[in-house]
Amino acid sequence: MGGRAHSFKGRGDDFDVEYAYRIIKNGRKGSGAVMPRWGETFSQEQIWELVAYLKFLSTQKE
Repeated sequence: MGGRAHSFKGRGDDFDVEYAYRIIKNGRKGSGAVMPRWGETFSQEQIWELVAYLKFLSTQKE
């Protein structure tokens, strides 16, 4: 767990891979939450690999 983000573990079907990809690529601002955009740092393939790992974490028990 890092920063103010909720744990990815135990999310199961609640994890939206398309949404995760967009947030990692484009970043997010609002409601006190800031996620820098990584689309200029990582390739599409690297971002999808990260999303795949987060999806794997979502299937793990807390």
